Amino acid sequence: MSARPPAIELLRVTKRFGAVRAVHGVDLAVQTGEFFTLLGPSGCGKTTVLRLIAGLERPEEGEIRIAGRPVASPDRGVFVPAARRQVGMVFQNFALWPHMTVVENVAFGLQARGVSPEERRTLVRQALSLLRLDDLGERFPHELSGGQQQRVALARALVTQPQVLLMDEPLSNLDANLRAAMRTELKRLHQQLGATTVYVTHDQVEALTLSDRIAVMRNGRVVQVGTPEEVYRQPATLFVAGFVASPNLNLLQGTVQAEPRSGIRAGPFFLPGRVPAEPGLRVVVAVRPEAWRLTPDGVPLAVEQVQFTGPDLLLVGRADPHVFQIRVPADLHVGPGSRISVVPVLPQINVFDASTEVAVEFVPDELEGVPDAAAGRARP
Repeated sequence: MSARPPAIELLRVTKRFGAVRAVHGVDLAVQTGEFFTLLGPSGCGKTTVLRLIAGLERPEEGEIRIAGRPVASPDRGVFVPAARRQVGMVFQNFALWPHMTVVENVAFGLQARGVSPEERRTLVRQALSLLRLDDLGERFPHELSGGQQQRVALARALVTQPQVLLMDEPLSNLDANLRAAMRTELKRLHQQLGATTVYVTHDQVEALTLSDRIAVMRNGRVVQVGTPEEVYRQPATLFVAGFVASPNLNLLQGTVQAEPRSGIRAGPFFLPGRVPAEPGLRVVVAVRPEAWRLTPDGVPLAVEQVQFTGPDLLLVGRADPHVFQIRVPADLHVGPGSRISVVPVLPQINVFDASTEVAVEFVPDELEGVPDAAAGRARP
């Protein structure tokens, strides 16, 4: 029995706009029923990849398959137009017809496909119910809130029962509360429908909370594919670690040590552990704000700023010449001018080769780093 092909495959796909290579040799496989997110900064090529899957752009090289069937292949002379790919797309700007009611907007794609009026009414009613829009069918787009307009756009994409649902930053025009509510709505819809979904965003919170897997893109290339936990806890490159971080990482320049103990000397800390690299290798150690522990035996910091975020505090502390961001519980009594002592929690740090910025394996001997002055002393 042959294995089921991925719902979407991109094989060495390249797209150019004049002299600019927007997508460079991208390989991806999205499984049936998966919520797959393309994550990256503006200009990284993620929307272009989405448009290539939709059939709104043609690749210059490579092949795109949907359900195992080639839909774009310059070498084979194949290009299936967007209307025949059985995909639904939700755009960033909603793209609703202002002169049509909600019902008419949702029914538009069905009408274009020649669906009978009776079946059209049934499918539209089901889509409106799914998106909790039952009472808004006769309203026009200007009479709806931003969240309601976004749900209409989703209903219009889902009503045609596409094989694949494509979403291009659909929440970016909503305010923070609406974005949070719509994330919950999108999660509910995916769990209920199980539709294969490709989602584009630059927001790491959206990517981490919604996705089964994430592809992080940079400069037209995919630099890592993994589950949200893998991308967050085991970033493949320093770029991935920094992009999937809020607030910013603490970065320390370090050197791999062999004597008197193996480990990494980084800033004011010694990080005991094993690195499969030659002693003297220059590395960058990334420590997230939550990956610190307060301890009297740590490196002393002078607190310069205290930022209240609600559930916790973000402290900005200095140990000359280093400045660190540290997340602590909100009930900690600390203010500007206070002094604290910290060490990094070693299982939560990431280490990268300073020249290539590629992740380097680090196996800690202990759970925490120690002040550098203690590096040569035996630990009890």
